[in-house]
Amino acid sequence: MALPIAGRSRKLRARDWTAFAAEIGLPERAAMSARELALNAAASVAFTELPFHDSPLRMVERELRRRRMELAQ
Repeated sequence: MALPIAGRSRKLRARDWTAFAAEIGLPERAAMSARELALNAAASVAFTELPFHDSPLRMVERELRRRRMELAQ
C-alpha cells in the first residue's frame, strides 16, 4: 500500500512530487535533487538479480520503465 503524494498514490508525475515538496516546505533545489536520486536508484536496478524470470520479469521491467518515465515528466 502506497502513501499518497500530493493526494495521489498512482501514476505519480514530476509535478506531483513538486507539489508535495512545496507542501512540506522542501526547497525546489532539494526536491529536484531527491527526484534525480530516485531516478538514478531506479535506473540501477539489476533485473537479473530479481527472483523473477520470463513474463513476470518483463512485467517488472516494463512497470519500472513506465514509472521512471512518469517521474521524469
